[in-house]
Amino acid sequence: MLFLQNLYNRVNVFLGITGGGTAPAAPPSGGGVEDAGDAVMAGPSIWPMIFMFGAMFLAMYFLMIRPQRKREKAMREMQSGLRVGDRVLTSSGMYGKIVSVGTDAFMVEFGDNKGIRVPIRKSDVLGVKTPNMAPPGSAASSTEPMKIEENKDEKKDEN
Repeated sequence: MLFLQNLYNRVNVFLGITGGGTAPAAPPSGGGVEDAGDAVMAGPSIWPMIFMFGAMFLAMYFLMIRPQRKREKAMREMQSGLRVGDRVLTSSGMYGKIVSVGTDAFMVEFGDNKGIRVPIRKSDVLGVKTPNMAPPGSAASSTEPMKIEENKDEKKDEN
């Protein structure tokens, strides 16, 4: 029990928490004249608050800021690596083929008609993708309908 109380007191001193249980010892009187240094009372420490703000900043950095910067860096690398002939998806949801590359824009050809060419900013390209043009019932379709299987035991319970 003494060990736990000692540990509690040491943690409170470290965190700057005062009071709580034992009264401070009275300073020895030196002939009625008190030294000015003895009268100074220790207030709560600011270090625990600084520590908490630092911990919160680190948590925000590692949970929010750092992953966002990684995504932005990967997007910039992808956009700078695009070449003529790549099929891309734009931020407007349109698929096209890059026919020329400029410093800050691409000339993108949309649809089967070779005359529809639109300049697109590099930042408006979301990725290198080709549209899935297969009919829904064909084997080439990437999305299969969900199969629902009923449990035979549940049917027996209902009867």
